[in-house]
Order: sequence, then structure tokens, then C-alpha cells
Amino acid sequence: MAASAPIIKPIFLSIILAISVAFFSSSPSLSQSLPVGDFQEFCGHANQAAYCIKTIDEYTAQPILKVNDQGWLQILKLKALSLLSSTITGIDNAIQVGPPTVVLDALTFCKSVAINTTISYLSPLDFTVISHDQYIKYQLESASAYTSFVYCINYFNRIFPVQNPVGVLIDQTYETLKLLLECVNIYQCKQKSSCL
Repeated sequence: MAASAPIIKPIFLSIILAISVAFFSSSPSLSQSLPVGDFQEFCGHANQAAYCIKTIDEYTAQPILKVNDQGWLQILKLKALSLLSSTITGIDNAIQVGPPTVVLDALTFCKSVAINTTISYLSPLDFTVISHDQYIKYQLESASAYTSFVYCINYFNRIFPVQNPVGVLIDQTYETLKLLLECVNIYQCKQKSSCL
């Protein structure tokens, strides 16, 4: 791995929280409280509303998850994990080709981030059982998963300014992690009947 590869472990939890709040504040304005509704309405408050709706609408593995907002968050988490798995497979396939050292370093770095940091933050979270006193933990872990992957996408895009198959997977994973973090904040806004 290149010596210049950045340190991927977040150091200050306050920085993670600040990033999370920043994403929430960039979302479309919410009313005093979100009315009860289906996932189309919930997703409608996200910047990536169409992608959010599409992801939840197409999910069929566990239909029970489509019943409420905690299930919708779980679906977005599972989508992110699925994309992370596909990204790792894509990276492994690219490595087998025997790329130049600079390319190999970028691929190896992103794989390390995905396995050792992003997945480790995301996997333990079960949004179907999230409670009020667990919210900060879930927010921090979601923000940490997103933040860790930012290092990957920034490093990778410096090496590959032109889009490629692995880059597409990395971009999709990044956007899904970003959407999950945003929706975690929308969920909290709904529970508190107020916004950050």
C-alpha cells in the first residue's frame, strides 16, 4: 500500500457527529413532525429520494422490513452491505489482472477500508430494534461507516479520473452509505417531532 495512504480510523467522535449533522442540515426542510406514512413519503425528505424509494421498493428478501421506518433503515443498510460485497469482489477481480503498482495500491486500500472499517461499523447495526437511547450510537456508527468510505472513494478517484467498473461499484456504495446516514437523521427527526 502506498505510504501516503491516509489513516482511516476516525479520531474524534465530535467530528463524526458534525459530519452527520451537516448532512442532515443539507436535507430538504422538514415540518415540525413527519406524519405517519409509507416509505415513499419517508424517502421524499431525502436528497436522494428517487434512489431511496427504488431501493426499498425493489427489496423482496424480507417483506416484513417494508412495514415501518426502522425496517426501511435496515433495508438501506442491507443494500450498502450488498454493494460492499460486490465492490470487494470487483476489486479482487481487478487485482487478479496484475495492475500497475499505483493501481494495485488503490485497489488494496479500498478493499482494506471496506472490510476492516466500513463493514465493521455497519454489520452490527440492527435498525429493527433501535431505541431512543441507542440512537446516538447508531448515528455515530452510520456516520463512521460513511466517513471511512470517503477515504476510499477520494483515493480511488485520484488514481482513476475516468469511470470504470470498480469505480461504479465504489460510487454506488458511497451514495448508499450517504443515503443511509441521511435517513437515520430523518428517522430521528420523526421520533423527536423536531429537527436537528
